[in-house]
Amino acid sequence: MVNLQPQSREPELSTKNATKANSVSPRADGAKGKNLQEQSVTSPSPKKSQRPQQPESVRFYTRLWAFVLVVEFVHQVLNIALALWDPSELQAQAASSIEESGQAISESLLNFGVYGSIVLMGLISVLLLGLLATMLYLLNKQHKRAGLARRMLFFFGLYFTFRLVVIFGSSGNPLSEIPEVFYIIDGNLQVLVGVAAVLTLIFGGRNETLDYTGELERMRQMEQELRAEQERRAQKKKEKQAKKQAEREARNSGKSEDAQKAQKISQDAER
Repeated sequence: MVNLQPQSREPELSTKNATKANSVSPRADGAKGKNLQEQSVTSPSPKKSQRPQQPESVRFYTRLWAFVLVVEFVHQVLNIALALWDPSELQAQAASSIEESGQAISESLLNFGVYGSIVLMGLISVLLLGLLATMLYLLNKQHKRAGLARRMLFFFGLYFTFRLVVIFGSSGNPLSEIPEVFYIIDGNLQVLVGVAAVLTLIFGGRNETLDYTGELERMRQMEQELRAEQERRAQKKKEKQAKKQAEREARNSGKSEDAQKAQKISQDAER
């Protein structure tokens, strides 16, 4: 009897612990569920990239044009500095043009006009570079005007390529006070710009770049519209031909009926 009492208490304790665990577990599960819901609400959702990834040709194209703009800016600054350093060549050209026109002008006014023209040309060059930088930004961001930007960059790429060909036939002023090394540096800058411009023409004309700017899609739409217009014209032509054929058949049938009637009348008259 003494050995049976502890054995009877153990199952009672185990059942009590089980009921307590069961009563606690739903609360714990509910708390865990609330925590998971809060985490799911508070956790930031990953942002989807609205702009597609740039193709390799577009990346090369934009980097090359960025290089062109930077080097061309350095070239323009150096060109303005050299012109301000020794404006004798420009002064001689201005004096010769004034002499040909037969007008008299003072030397101070002549110098003012020469320096003013140098500064004005420099400002125009910087503004053009700013315009090209804006076009490059629009193309890089895949703006709705990206096609226009690529065409404008293509035009200036042709200009820089043509200047590369011309630069080999030019030479500095031998009577100038400017050291020759500056002319060499300026010429090398123009060569770098020209070579990079040739590469931009290559990468800018690829189908990947045209597809990125939306020009390829526009070309496809124009082709589809042209085909649809050709199909409409062909359909109208077929309808006109069918109408003419029907009119001819109607006329022929009318003539045959008239001939039959005339034949009947002649037969009746003979009788």
